[in-house]
Amino acid sequence: MSLTELADHIERIHHTYLHTELPCLEKMVTKVAAAHGEKEPRLMRIKDIFLALSAELATHLMKEEQIL
Repeated sequence: MSLTELADHIERIHHTYLHTELPCLEKMVTKVAAAHGEKEPRLMRIKDIFLALSAELATHLMKEEQIL
């Protein structure tokens, strides 16, 4: 597989998966934190960490897609 083919494969398979799944996971983690975060404060921390990770991944994916 050439580097171009590999980059296309990564974008087509892995980036597409993340673009689809991260918003769904964000809704779920936000819903769980809202419903149970008062009793279990660690859920709020998990939500914050996930949202930071998701934002970082979005930036990373955008850079890869535009530069590579």
